[in-house]
Amino acid sequence: MPETFRFKSPEEIREEEIEARIKERGPEGEILGGIIFEEEEVIDPETGEKTIKRYIYIGNPYEERPLIIKLETYATKEDIEAIKREIIPMRESFEILVAMAMTYKRRQPLLIEAPTAIGKTYLAEKFTELLYGRGVKPLDFYCSGQTDVSELMGKWVPKAETEEEKRRWNEFLELSETQIQISQIAQEVEQKTWLSPEQKLNLIRTKLQELAKQAGLSERTQWQFQYGVVPKAMGLIKNPDGSFSFDEQKGEGFILHIEEVGLAEPQVIDVLLKLRGKRGQLAEEIQLWENGGRKIKSGPKFWVFFSTNPPEEYLARNEVDPALARGVVFKRMTELSEESLRLASDYYFTYKLGKKPEVKPEGCILDIYNHSDIGKEVAKVIAAFHNDLNKELKKGEKGRRQRIPLTLDDMARVADALIYNQIRDKETGRLDLTATLINLINFYYIDRLADEDLKETMKNNLKELLEGDTGKIEFEGKIITRKEIFDILVERASLPEEEKRRMKEKEEEEQRRKLEQAKNDAEDALDALLKNPNIPDSIKKLLSE
Repeated sequence: MPETFRFKSPEEIREEEIEARIKERGPEGEILGGIIFEEEEVIDPETGEKTIKRYIYIGNPYEERPLIIKLETYATKEDIEAIKREIIPMRESFEILVAMAMTYKRRQPLLIEAPTAIGKTYLAEKFTELLYGRGVKPLDFYCSGQTDVSELMGKWVPKAETEEEKRRWNEFLELSETQIQISQIAQEVEQKTWLSPEQKLNLIRTKLQELAKQAGLSERTQWQFQYGVVPKAMGLIKNPDGSFSFDEQKGEGFILHIEEVGLAEPQVIDVLLKLRGKRGQLAEEIQLWENGGRKIKSGPKFWVFFSTNPPEEYLARNEVDPALARGVVFKRMTELSEESLRLASDYYFTYKLGKKPEVKPEGCILDIYNHSDIGKEVAKVIAAFHNDLNKELKKGEKGRRQRIPLTLDDMARVADALIYNQIRDKETGRLDLTATLINLINFYYIDRLADEDLKETMKNNLKELLEGDTGKIEFEGKIITRKEIFDILVERASLPEEEKRRMKEKEEEEQRRKLEQAKNDAEDALDALLKNPNIPDSIKKLLSE
């Protein structure tokens, strides 16, 4: 059957171009895409006025045919590039960012249940920055047994004139009996359905003043309603100067991160269930009975992200409430893959994240942050050790009921300390990289262990990894230990600049010599073929040409 051809529409060509940029990789296979910034000229159909709008495209570059989500952003191109440099391009990170982008665009609440090391909170912050610019963080609410529901929805607070008044009021408001009475006032007023919202507010204020009088405090005190994080997130609006203000009716909405929802008490869950809307989306408005039944509209950019750690791995975590789980997009993730651990380690120890020191700091013998060849070898050791210890901890640890999870922050701490806390080799005067690493890994990884047997095992494993036969790998055509590799690389990096220049010239000269030799060998081989009487003249002619 003959192959048919068709012209692709401009939309198809555009989609293919965006997909290619999302999947773009560097010369060594490193991820360059995943997040793309673009500016587009938009024409108002009514006025004909032209404006420039900013957009980001988010897709998973690890997928063959990635879903790509387009979102409007306040961030600049420089912001987006800076934020990208702060995100390690792991497969799991893009899975989470794509899930966030998809649910944000559809106004669907998202819940991710995953171990600490995945970076749920960090990525929630980076996603917010991608939409609003660097330094803008989501509104946060942390669930715990001590969580006060009023922090979610709002509470009445008095206006105090003096520090003494503030102190007395705070002591009064912190009493559990006070909170119960305030809650009862709200419930009592809520039942008076025949009253208007304004009448309800006036009645609440009157009863609060009576409550203050009973407590021996000033009955002339003015009370005001202090909104909690939910109504704030529903009604925030970004001002032209970059600041945010609250408008309960016209607000655009903002991002709310509810952390550790597995720790939420039933009364907190009851409040969170009010956020459920139609067809799996967020509610279009909520009613604050605490504030006389006032309604708060949900802005188009209001979005809620829930996160929690797996209950089977962490004490005091409950299964996510079934009613809440039914009202969210539920995504469960497991530990980081070994591939991602290696990638993260490589990013930390080649110092691709954050700023490098401009001046060699005190305690730094070798500016290791400027030598990526050393960093890559160190990264392999840290990733292997981190992975081995994580596997052991999953089996359980004697002397501890709850596993203390490893996170990427452990790698980051070692990478940071490796710049400032270096041990000198007494014989050569150079950096003793092996001794330095053993010291830092003991401090940041092994010292946390309660199981003395495991502690000893990991110390021996580390020594074997660095100096033993099982830790040997191929390096420049030889099978040698990691310690030997470190010593070679440190020696090269420690040479004076003039010596480095001479070594480079020598290497380049050797490469030229090898190329010349290969060229001569090829010419000799061709000459031999041309002189061979058994080869037909027609073939010799082709070879000559």
